[in-house]
Amino acid sequence: MLYKVPDSVNHVIFHYLNKKQMRKLIPILLIILGVVMIYLSFKASILPPGITGVGFILIAVYMLERK
Repeated sequence: MLYKVPDSVNHVIFHYLNKKQMRKLIPILLIILGVVMIYLSFKASILPPGITGVGFILIAVYMLERK
């Protein structure tokens, strides 16, 4: 059985961030995560994290342009 997050936690998270703010925040976090993944890929000289990072950045760009 999956763990259910208490309603109080969901209420706190979504009380401070409305949908408009979430639609801006998620792509920014994806871009940051993508850049970190690409950096780790170059640092360790391995390809999969770099490909994942590029994918995260493309998804973020799509989300930002979709408005």
